[in-house]
Amino acid sequence: MTVIHAGTSNTAGTAAREATGASDGRDVTAGGGIERVNAFDGLFLRAEHLDRIQDYAHELATALGVAGGPGAVEGYGVTVDEGTLVVQPGLAIDAHGRPLRSRRNLTRSLGGLELGDTEFYLVEIRRTAWDFGSEAVQGVLCEDPCSGGGTARPYRAEGVMLHLEPASEPQLAGIQDDERRSWLASRLFAAEREDGDAWPDRGQPQLARQSWSPPLAPETRPAGVRLAVLRSSGDAGWTVDIWAARRDRGAPPPVRAWQHRLGMRPWDVFVAQILQFQDHLAAVWADAPGGAKASYVAELLGALGDVGASVMKVTRKVTMERLDRLTEAVKKGEIGDVGAFDSDVVTLRSLGFRELPPAGFLPYLGSPSAEQVASLMTELLGGESVVDVRVCSGSLGDVGGMIEHAQHRDRIPLVEGGRVSVDVLMVAGTGEVYDWVAFARREDVDCGQGGSATDRVDVYIVSEDDQKDLYHSYLDYIEWHRSRRTHEEEGEEEPEQPDLPDEKAMTLSYPARTWALPADAGYDDLVTELRDLVANRRVDVVSIATDDARRTLLAGRAGILAALCTESNVEGPRPVSFVGDTEAEAIVFLHGDPGRVTPL
Repeated sequence: MTVIHAGTSNTAGTAAREATGASDGRDVTAGGGIERVNAFDGLFLRAEHLDRIQDYAHELATALGVAGGPGAVEGYGVTVDEGTLVVQPGLAIDAHGRPLRSRRNLTRSLGGLELGDTEFYLVEIRRTAWDFGSEAVQGVLCEDPCSGGGTARPYRAEGVMLHLEPASEPQLAGIQDDERRSWLASRLFAAEREDGDAWPDRGQPQLARQSWSPPLAPETRPAGVRLAVLRSSGDAGWTVDIWAARRDRGAPPPVRAWQHRLGMRPWDVFVAQILQFQDHLAAVWADAPGGAKASYVAELLGALGDVGASVMKVTRKVTMERLDRLTEAVKKGEIGDVGAFDSDVVTLRSLGFRELPPAGFLPYLGSPSAEQVASLMTELLGGESVVDVRVCSGSLGDVGGMIEHAQHRDRIPLVEGGRVSVDVLMVAGTGEVYDWVAFARREDVDCGQGGSATDRVDVYIVSEDDQKDLYHSYLDYIEWHRSRRTHEEEGEEEPEQPDLPDEKAMTLSYPARTWALPADAGYDDLVTELRDLVANRRVDVVSIATDDARRTLLAGRAGILAALCTESNVEGPRPVSFVGDTEAEAIVFLHGDPGRVTPL
């Protein structure tokens, strides 16, 4: 053990070299480029010293700027006005810690710019500087002090320059025009997460091999601050998406770096994702069928009293002609002459959205009934195969907490079969009427204590009439399993598992760890359909579990479903269960061999 006594130094004996800005001559000291003038009487002050005074203030300020982190602070809105890109005045800090302040609009003509289907621009501001003014240069030392020396520019302005950085996404060309804005924003958000090097996201995290050393200073830093994505929309002109690229100044670099690394989402990224969705929604909602027009319809209908059934249709397509008829009917009290609404349902996917942030706000104006809110929000988000909506009510102060708690959760894909659990919060008990509800992705954590966790089970029906080869391949596989012990004793290899059909009859949500029946809408209809199958044809059942531990549970669920489909005086089909190579558990009903109603 080394003991350092008071009054001594553990660097004693270190050979000292000449002091420079890099070190005082010892290996244990290092300069940081923050150097000021050490003034003393008799110093002949020259331009070099004045520059060093300014450099000291500059280096000190930029070091503090880097410590605070980059990003926009205020202003710097981006618009396109008659073919001209306009960036409003504002303040930002770049990755080098330098303040980027502008006090007037920056403009650039977009005439002549062409972009391919995969290309777009990142709108940035970058630091620039220029000299201005004019002063006479007086005589210099060792020359005639009164001789003229011409003129020079005595001032330097530090400002910003508008820059368009070209970028591309090869897959963008294959995306429908109305979905490109949402797709590109989602891709940029995903790339931002990937660039953060989040180790939990990797295929093989290898926790023990991770480095938890403090992050080093980057070798290179971005030259500018991003303000928006600029994309050509063909005949529609140019599309500006601010929040797909802009990040307001948030947490210091070490906080952001570790949040990214640990699989979290920094606050400024979370807010940007919400604002990107809300800005995009505002741009398309007013002109959407069932958007602003339907909200106006709801207001008209609300004046008539009990019109809940009509108000439920505020997200349905309303033509301007029908809106005019409705307005006149309300004035005359002849609501019955308006006619029914069109049946086309407006969904966020039909408006060009492919996925949503983990939380945000959705338009809603109608009855505060939880059932009606659930119905409308489920339709708007794409249906029961896309989302599982749970409606909650709370105070206005609960909205912020609900949004904040979703900061680190995954985004919400609007795809068939994904069925993401979403909570919708409506403000109640205030006496005020709000034209919105809040939404947030529900927490998926299952601690084995019961609650709302569910098991997803896909149900398929394979008919011998329509899928003969697949039907018989399943029968052969069942036959092998029924005599599995004999086949294994004889050394026979297990046949290859048959493929699952392309289309499923339904996906059921079973409460986890219980024998309770699923509560999915349409479950009774599925039972009725299967009962018709069992009544006149042979029906065999297989259950495909994801691992051995779940075979018994899934076989029991398949057996209960088969029993519900069978008349009380007939023994129903008993499922054969096995572990299959499948991502989701499945129950397959095999319908064929006419004239036989025989259990396995």
